[in-house]
Amino acid sequence: MSMLQWGLTLVTYATLAVLLWKGRGPERLAGLALVIAQTVTPLVAPLELGGVRVGVAGISLALAAALTALALFGRRWWLLAAAGVQLISLASWIYQFMNPDAQIWATVTFRIIVWMELMALALFGLVEARRAPYARAAVQP
Repeated sequence: MSMLQWGLTLVTYATLAVLLWKGRGPERLAGLALVIAQTVTPLVAPLELGGVRVGVAGISLALAAALTALALFGRRWWLLAAAGVQLISLASWIYQFMNPDAQIWATVTFRIIVWMELMALALFGLVEARRAPYARAAVQP
């Protein structure tokens, strides 16, 4: 792995750890969904159909569904943005199904950028959970 990959991996695990540790209920559930996606992705990566990694696409779909459900019921603005960002990532899989000969590294790079956007939104979510009056009103630790 390159230094950039190590750095992005460090940012990911640090963000997820803080999200699970300091977040309130919705943040912890989102953190759990992100941890599951991060953990399961390498396990399903070998599942391919016509050169498209359908296992990873399925994880992307499941994460989009989880974040969308949390956005609808979690009462957090950052979850709306996170669900939208994940839906953009999901759209890149649809494009790859439609055009399997597309530049693979362009779509992979795009998904890495989207993942880092999710990490930035998660950090914003921590601030929202701790500072927003509607988030503090809940009786969660």
